[in-house]
Amino acid sequence: MARYQSNDGTVYNFTGSFLGLCLLILIGIVAVPMVGCPKYKVYTAHMDGAAEYAQAEANRKILVQTAEARAEAAAFEKQAKITEAQGVAESNKIIGDSLANNPDYLTYIWLKGLQDHDNNVIYVATEAGIPITEGQRLNAFRRIEKHSVERELKGDHIHEDKQHASPVKE
Repeated sequence: MARYQSNDGTVYNFTGSFLGLCLLILIGIVAVPMVGCPKYKVYTAHMDGAAEYAQAEANRKILVQTAEARAEAAAFEKQAKITEAQGVAESNKIIGDSLANNPDYLTYIWLKGLQDHDNNVIYVATEAGIPITEGQRLNAFRRIEKHSVERELKGDHIHEDKQHASPVKE
């Protein structure tokens, strides 16, 4: 038993209370982590889950915003293409209307194009000073072909062959 006497003559007994205090501190050092550790693990797991959920939510928002931006860009691009197509169509209509009423200009452009090629020699068949194009000959061929098909369907070619056939002597 340890005793302590102060200057005024008071005697203090430390044996029981000092050992009790040391034992209480030792139990506290061992018992607190044993009780608190499982709760801390639950807390950290909860916080980790909340952090992962927040990250997943942020990633989802990023993906949604990216998709919305792509959709908006596609809509603007679609409108730009429509506007461009309308402009081209209007331009083609204006050019077509001006060329339809001016065949001499078409002839001029064609001849000008022939002049731009220095190394090529091109023969242009003309009739009364107007170039004869393959398109005219092709249209005539199509008319003849159409007429022949119609005659074959009617059966006229059989009668023609009999009229032009030479008599056969038996």
